[in-house]
Amino acid sequence: MNRWFFRHKTFFRISWNISGWTLVALLFMLYSPWWLLGGLLVLFLSSMFNQSCRGMEMNEAVKKLNDECDPDPMQKIIEEQIVDKRVRPGGTYMTLLQVNKACTLAVTGQREENLRLLREINIDAKAGILPVVKYTYYNNLASAYMDVDDFRPVEYLLEKSEQLFSCLSAKTKAQKGRLYAYNLTLASYKLYLREFDEAAALADSIDETDACKRLIVAKHMLKAEILIAQEKTDEAIPHLQYVVENGNKLFVVTEAKELLSAINEK
Repeated sequence: MNRWFFRHKTFFRISWNISGWTLVALLFMLYSPWWLLGGLLVLFLSSMFNQSCRGMEMNEAVKKLNDECDPDPMQKIIEEQIVDKRVRPGGTYMTLLQVNKACTLAVTGQREENLRLLREINIDAKAGILPVVKYTYYNNLASAYMDVDDFRPVEYLLEKSEQLFSCLSAKTKAQKGRLYAYNLTLASYKLYLREFDEAAALADSIDETDACKRLIVAKHMLKAEILIAQEKTDEAIPHLQYVVENGNKLFVVTEAKELLSAINEK
């Protein structure tokens, strides 16, 4: 139902505004004192309707990234919505857009830009941000620092992310993708510390039967990196091949190809 509604959002927006303002016109003709109240109501409901459409657009784009490893729709939607004058600068939705934009920068290999944007957000200074968004932000920030080989703040950021996760509702915690994302980030940090067994155990905690494709690809890339660090390159090859075959448009595919090439040259 949501996907059908999303595909026909323009028709619904036009229909809603026509029917709403027709009602206002009738109120004006029949009960003139009520027309202003009716107009304000239509404006309010139109605003809520537009916000709902924006959220549905973003959800569809996020699903495309997670299930098909295709960041292009998400990038397009973000760029459209960020310049939308109806989105308040500095507001909660704009902050969410910035966090999502940083995610697309990360998965497309724009690591310096990703870190710069996340550092600019200053999420704790913003009111009304949901704990789950803050949890995602700190987890992504830890990952962003590791992507540029700066491990100094990572332990603190992971602790902050873990604290925020513990405060989430049971329903939100039940969405395993959020825990999987944290486990992958923590596993990357354990790899840096050369705690290979812990890193591998965290990577293996991602259940491929209920994780999205993007996280499964990330798991296989991490497994390959752990094995390569242990000089078990032959065992790493199947994981790298999985990334190449399933990573679609993610930058990690390029990295996997480069590693495979380096292994084959030996």
